Amino acid sequence: MTLKIDFSQIEEPTQIDPGMYDAMVADMFDGVTKSGNDKIVIVFSLLSEGYEGRKVYADYVLSPKALPYLRRALIALGAPMDELRDMVTLNVESLRGLTCRVVIENTITPSGVFTKVKNVLPPAVDETDYSDCDLDELL
Repeated sequence: MTLKIDFSQIEEPTQIDPGMYDAMVADMFDGVTKSGNDKIVIVFSLLSEGYEGRKVYADYVLSPKALPYLRRALIALGAPMDELRDMVTLNVESLRGLTCRVVIENTITPSGVFTKVKNVLPPAVDETDYSDCDLDELL
């Protein structure tokens, strides 16, 4: 059997520059690393101009040394810190659509350049200037 594949129309995705981007949780799932350790993967969809809809991934190994990184990411997404002290059950549906900022870095390996999420931060604060508002009128 032979397969015929036409690669002449291929569009290579542009590399995402390292930096901070607005993002939204698109999905979250569990898995296993190559070395057999359990992990959680959070899939983010970028919202920043020029990269809208691009997916980036954050892998969190479920080991005692790595769990603080997952905990920080969940807190940045709005999970109450007090609830992340013991065993928790995460509802993926409640996390989908939550916004945040992600710090992207590129890792160069012999097989190519890989984009990964280095850090998850809370969404940007609204920088609207309210200095000319009259507080009494708002109350």
